[in-house]
Amino acid sequence: MTPYAPRFVRLLVRLTLVGTVSAGMFIHAGCSPTKGDHKTAASTSEVKPNKPVYTSQDRALDLASFEYVWTTIRDKHYDATMGGLDWPAVRDELKPRVEAASSREEARDVMHELVHRLGKSHFGIVPAAAYADDSADGVVTNDTAAAPSETNGAGGVQTAEGSASKPKPARDRTGEGSTGIDLRIDNASAMVTDVAPGSAAELAGIKPGWLITGIDGNDVPAVIKRMDESFPDSTSKAYYIAEAVAGQLGGRTGDTVSIDFIDERDERITKELTLAPMEGTKAQFGNLPTLYVFTRSVRLPENVQYFKLNIFFDPASVMAALGESVKEAQTNNADGFIIDLRGNPGGIGAMAMGFAGWFVQDKDQKLGTMSMRSGTMNFLVNPRTRGFSGPLAVLVDGMSGSTSEIFAAGMQDLKRARLFGTRTAGAALPSTFEVLPNQDRFQYAIADYTSVSGRSIEGNGVSPDEEVKLDRASLLAGRDPVIDAAVKWIKSAPRTTVMQTHSPSLHEGAKP
Repeated sequence: MTPYAPRFVRLLVRLTLVGTVSAGMFIHAGCSPTKGDHKTAASTSEVKPNKPVYTSQDRALDLASFEYVWTTIRDKHYDATMGGLDWPAVRDELKPRVEAASSREEARDVMHELVHRLGKSHFGIVPAAAYADDSADGVVTNDTAAAPSETNGAGGVQTAEGSASKPKPARDRTGEGSTGIDLRIDNASAMVTDVAPGSAAELAGIKPGWLITGIDGNDVPAVIKRMDESFPDSTSKAYYIAEAVAGQLGGRTGDTVSIDFIDERDERITKELTLAPMEGTKAQFGNLPTLYVFTRSVRLPENVQYFKLNIFFDPASVMAALGESVKEAQTNNADGFIIDLRGNPGGIGAMAMGFAGWFVQDKDQKLGTMSMRSGTMNFLVNPRTRGFSGPLAVLVDGMSGSTSEIFAAGMQDLKRARLFGTRTAGAALPSTFEVLPNQDRFQYAIADYTSVSGRSIEGNGVSPDEEVKLDRASLLAGRDPVIDAAVKWIKSAPRTTVMQTHSPSLHEGAKP
């Protein structure tokens, strides 16, 4: 379930991506934070030594960027009324703070607040630094990189009961290095849920089910508590918190990070890991920084085909991989198919239509509708001639966003798939990125999305048909309860019940 979100996702804590392609225009979206969230990443990152002087030219560029953001939202927001918000008054209130800013970070914080007044996801400011090529050859040259600790070795060291790693010097956490650890928040604890094959974490012997209690001397439970209190009612709380913790694990390739764990014996242990390149293939798209995309396809022992995608990008490679997985399922006469979108923050929206086409054979079906000021656009399914017609399970959780939600909600409404896991992030607004005068990137929503049945996913999320939570005991035993539940349903669902033999209406379908 490893998402390996790109470094700009870590900068904004929850910048999930989604998109669609229409009339040659690239549209994507990210879940930008709501009230108060704009300071959880950009403002809490370490201040680098030798901070550059903030000049009058810098301030002029930031003022121009502020005006650009305000004007763009005024002219292009899908809701011309801004939900009743007095947009000119917001400008008059916040602009003086940009004029009085003493750094780009301060000015950026004001712009974050400006867009978050809208109270919607997929609005955010991505710092220009997120686009810097900072991982060439895996050599660390930034003087903010962590100094070697007293303990070293790829496998880490075990410390005395109750001890914790010592605080380390400030480290730039915005690089493309990875520990290979994926995590979720479980009962105020950060729990390892997956370890990437061949990663530093796997080499160090870290296992799913371990609990993370400290990172570079920082108290992880305290971070979780603060984040939990900040978003009491948000459907994206799970995403916010997990990304806040995961962001502390990031850095440049070659950096080291000290992580305190509670292992399977409930003993405290510290591991020192050297960050390695992220899993997957580099992909570049539009105004986005480098992304890493990977798929995993395997036939489970129960004769069920399993397919995992971490992010909806690199359509040519991903669609080819899905096609091969479907072919393998057909060759082996698989009893069912599982698509795992847990931790998948979204990506190119049109890919949801292509995904659905492998499993929906009827024509004139859609996954939902995108509404803009200029009109509407349907997410039409593109049926394949030799798709898979057996039982289909889709796995989701609180870190599944945007395109993942569009696919899951659409397939659920069409009654073509059964959803397992936990409620999704509730962040499904299509958006786009533009470059600001100060070279930061501005992400803004240009449309609203509703599912086939008319459900609004934004702020609500998609509820699974069968709620199944990950638990530590199962992970420590080498089991994934969400996959187990999906397999159990597939094995009990007669394959003929999902065969589509006619063209149902948009609110009907072959019921699993």
